[in-house]
Amino acid sequence: MEKIVSTRELKRNFLELCNELSNQESKSLVHLENTEDIERRFVQFCTLEYPIQRVLLMFHRYSCIAFVSAEFMVNTKIYIDDLKSKYILIALVKKEDPDEVSIVYSNVEPLSRFPTRAISIKDIISFLEADDIETTLLEFFKKRKTFY
Repeated sequence: MEKIVSTRELKRNFLELCNELSNQESKSLVHLENTEDIERRFVQFCTLEYPIQRVLLMFHRYSCIAFVSAEFMVNTKIYIDDLKSKYILIALVKKEDPDEVSIVYSNVEPLSRFPTRAISIKDIISFLEADDIETTLLEFFKKRKTFY
């Protein structure tokens, strides 16, 4: 494990964590509940730029994307703000080579307007790493007019 000073270390630590997680810990990350054990393991790698709450929130987001893209879950709720009051519900786009998701619902009304617009897994990860996820997603939808 490395000190987390950028998304590079964050992703590396997440991948290393994935090898060590129990089923219960995986579910805890996806639902962002009962994460105390994970928090204890990672607090020593946190920095001012990446405090433990931010790290847990990012691990939650990465876990949700992994579970949906691996088709372990049909859809999943991803928190998009630090207060965990705003969220999106994503689902895998059904096609032969699924590598895209769509936001099927959000409690942020403007984000619920585009349930048929596909977002690549790579892009959704990037958007969820942004400082202002809501604005980043809305800008994406304004620029991308195509449907799947």
